[in-house]
Amino acid sequence: MSVVYRTTAVSTGNGRNGRSRTTDGVLDLTLTTPRPGAGPGDPTNPEQLFAAGYGACFHSAVKSLAKGSGIDVTDSSISVQIGLVKSDAGFSLQAAITGDLPGVDPDVAADLLARAHQRCPYSKAIRGNVDVTLTVTDDHHSEGQSMTSVPLFVNGDGMRGGSVHPTIAEHPFLGEARTAPIYRFYSVGDRFPALWPVAEGGVSVVGELYDVPLDTLRDRFIPAEPEELELSVIRMADGSSAVAVVLRRDYLNSPELIDISDRGGWRAYRSGLTTTH
Repeated sequence: MSVVYRTTAVSTGNGRNGRSRTTDGVLDLTLTTPRPGAGPGDPTNPEQLFAAGYGACFHSAVKSLAKGSGIDVTDSSISVQIGLVKSDAGFSLQAAITGDLPGVDPDVAADLLARAHQRCPYSKAIRGNVDVTLTVTDDHHSEGQSMTSVPLFVNGDGMRGGSVHPTIAEHPFLGEARTAPIYRFYSVGDRFPALWPVAEGGVSVVGELYDVPLDTLRDRFIPAEPEELELSVIRMADGSSAVAVVLRRDYLNSPELIDISDRGGWRAYRSGLTTTH
């Protein structure tokens, strides 16, 4: 085995909120911790850099294999989504790789992705440590429409272990999160919780944050939610925005509403009910 290339990057400052540069001076970046709602002009983060490197490497493997098999993938693209996952064991990563190979039979494209996953050095490096899913885009998205994703905040059965969670479970878990302290939190007949924005007397509600494609929200998540709730854009504790389901105004005076704003979240409230009964 011979080393064909070696590079060194140096981290200074405050780690994820510091600076990273390569010793050859080619790369010199200010970093920040991942946060939903970031856009052009904001500092990058380690997960974005990993996604970019992994995507480039994986795409090269796909193109090399396609060339060897006589398959035209001139207009192909590879999208790599990296999720930073928090669990009881600490932080870890997950990856979702999507291949857009216009004009290539879906079964052939899926085979190329599977073989590329065996060849790509990045895939080899993380095998056994990072969950990786491989997906081939359908014709609808191959025609140029992207799989846009948004941060989704869940605080009830959309959280891990809840009945709605399977609709978003395959998408990156961004971690536990809190809303800004501008909401009241209700139990609706002890069946599910509901947020409601207020001008005064609000609390910060605990929940979980996921990175979810709009198609999944439309086709799976929203249909699984109760009719008393509707999709809205909320403010998170760090000032960023996320989508979430909130109480419909029509149900604001429902006799089923129980204010549980001071109960520590839906799980804590439900646990208290179980203990009481």
